[in-house]
Amino acid sequence: MRFEIFALALILVPIANALPSCPAYPYHDFTWASNYAQPARPPDSLIDNCKSLNLVDKSVCDLANLSAEEKKNLIADNLVRDNGFANFDDARNWNYGLAFTKYPPDAATVVNNGSIRDAWVKMISLTPSVFDASSKQLFVNDTGELYSQYAFSFVVPQETFSGDCKTEYDVCGYDYSLQSYRNGAFLGNGKKTSFAIDSLVHNSSSLFSSVLSANSEYLIHHYKWVTHCSGSGKFVICVTTCDYSSTESRKNSVRLTDAKTAYYYGFTHFQNSMIDSFKNGLIDGWFFLVSNEDFNNFKLNFGNAWLKIQSRQYKLAHDLAPYNALTPEALVNDDQLHAYNVVVLSRQNQLMNGAGFDEYLKATEPFLHYVLTQIFHIDLTVLPIEFYGDKTHYQVSADKVNCSLEVHSHFESWNYGDFCGELNQTPVIKLELLNSTNETIEVKATFYDNETNESLTGKKLMFSYAGQNQTVETDEFGEAFANFAYSPVTDIVYAEFLTDFQTKSAKAILILPPREPGFFETLWYWFVVLLVAYLLYTLAKRMMT
Repeated sequence: MRFEIFALALILVPIANALPSCPAYPYHDFTWASNYAQPARPPDSLIDNCKSLNLVDKSVCDLANLSAEEKKNLIADNLVRDNGFANFDDARNWNYGLAFTKYPPDAATVVNNGSIRDAWVKMISLTPSVFDASSKQLFVNDTGELYSQYAFSFVVPQETFSGDCKTEYDVCGYDYSLQSYRNGAFLGNGKKTSFAIDSLVHNSSSLFSSVLSANSEYLIHHYKWVTHCSGSGKFVICVTTCDYSSTESRKNSVRLTDAKTAYYYGFTHFQNSMIDSFKNGLIDGWFFLVSNEDFNNFKLNFGNAWLKIQSRQYKLAHDLAPYNALTPEALVNDDQLHAYNVVVLSRQNQLMNGAGFDEYLKATEPFLHYVLTQIFHIDLTVLPIEFYGDKTHYQVSADKVNCSLEVHSHFESWNYGDFCGELNQTPVIKLELLNSTNETIEVKATFYDNETNESLTGKKLMFSYAGQNQTVETDEFGEAFANFAYSPVTDIVYAEFLTDFQTKSAKAILILPPREPGFFETLWYWFVVLLVAYLLYTLAKRMMT
């Protein structure tokens, strides 16, 4: 009898120890399904924290009868202290300081798969970046940082299985990765990854993506009732035990992607200055800035005077509530021109295609034009590009001819000292009347530099007479000819050259000589004289009688 019991014990011992083990996982925290609750929505970072924010005007926190969106717009506007520049530092510090929980931001896609619950990934920001309200594009610089957030929970259910006398769970754990890409090329792991744009072509697009991958596993050990018997005949002993039967592996995985398209902002600019004159402490000058974007933001400084043109202004746009990530947004500035102690005489905006840009470079940057067209054989006239020019004529009081220039794009700034210089030249337009009839007049203009007596060729002279206007380019001798229909209304012809930033402006006036009367005009004149004399004689004779 003792032998049978001993034998039965030997049978049961190995059965109790035959359990498979979990593979290794780096993370082991989990929640039983019976204790799990979906993440709660946190307070809104703008509305609920309004009074603790560093606002320009904190009274906006107390405004009532506004929608949540309207109030958040006001709060975000009051985070901006200088709308002339993109608030990259403020946006970055705000975004990196947000306290993200497992609650998904608005617009995030939430995925559940088995034991992986409430999984999401969201690209929070590209820093630095600017959203252009006009083109609806997100622009980035040549380098920056991608910032993403994610969350998920490992939730293990405890189930009841029919036929099991016992069920045991062995929670193995989980693993995950957060990877970032640009145009499919791997950038790095983690929430913050650096990027660099390799194709520095303005408006070229990049597809940024953040990918969250998560894998989890737990084991379910099933036990069944098993009867074990030992012995024979009337000496049979049977024992029913709850024995290990099998192991079920529960594996789950998710892969989520959030993507955003951004465009490279390549700002190209050319600038030039021309001082027409400096007399009696008064500068009469011109300024010209050309860029590949309708984004002219510059400041011309003259010591105690300045001229500023700002075509864009900035605000902070918010999204991904309730966290409210911030992104600088550029809007068209309706009030572009500001001046202090500077008189703006005229301002001209123009859009230049390839041909216009070719002409501009030829006149203002002849060496650069030569390199591009003669050495690199680039035909600028057929390039599918658009450049924007801002030409301003001004006057300012100053002790000497000296100024500096600041140029700003979304992401960069340039400073040019000693920007205003006066050329040693005195351009002169000499006007002559070549021919005059009852129907037409012909004038000739000779354009030359009085300092060197050099003819000024290829310069566009603007003629005007009696409401008629013509623009004529000077020939190889610096001469230009204009023909007008004769008008008795005026006897003044004007000719003017506006600086091309190689030659100063100049103007001239020609007063036409009195016209000699024709035969019929002379005949009519003497007829009137004789008629008047006859009438006077008749009147005098009557008075004497």
